[in-house]
Amino acid sequence: MVSNPYKDLGVEEDATDKEIKTAYRQKAKKHHPDRGGDSESIKQINRAYLILSDPDLRAKYDHGENPDTTPIEVSAAQKLSEIFAQILLKYLGQWNINLIEQCKNELDTEISNVKEIKTNATAIVHKLREVIVRLSCNKGEDKLGMLIEYEIRRIEMEIKQGGERIKVLEYAKDVADYYEFDTDIEHNITITFNV
Repeated sequence: MVSNPYKDLGVEEDATDKEIKTAYRQKAKKHHPDRGGDSESIKQINRAYLILSDPDLRAKYDHGENPDTTPIEVSAAQKLSEIFAQILLKYLGQWNINLIEQCKNELDTEISNVKEIKTNATAIVHKLREVIVRLSCNKGEDKLGMLIEYEIRRIEMEIKQGGERIKVLEYAKDVADYYEFDTDIEHNITITFNV
């Protein structure tokens, strides 16, 4: 069984999402290895936050089940690393640009794109359900109806995967929040004189 995530974050069992997020950020900053903490503590804090910030995982934990959070941690770390590497290569040497903010902006853009795709997919499912209601087969097996039902299930699976992807991206953004990047504006100033 997992250590008690409520104790790990120092919150009550009826803590709100906001209280959980605040406690997580405080603990993560305090115990982060870059600030003298150890990697095991930060892993435990991250795991506790993952469990308590996800209603399904929190319910599993509260009912005595073992919530497995490793896939989202790994996916979020991979995504953050991938985006940071792209941004680092793009802006290498331009010390007036905050690389962490660029990562967060990139994650925000991706979250917005996935949300838009989910919204469009949900609209398509509603339209396909309307087609099912209006469609009737006068003879034999309703193969067209079965194909439409299959397509609805396929799109609903994509919607669910989109929701999981959003969780990964939002977690990656939360992880990025406990990093800072010092910018150096004075070395990148260009002055142009018109004569």
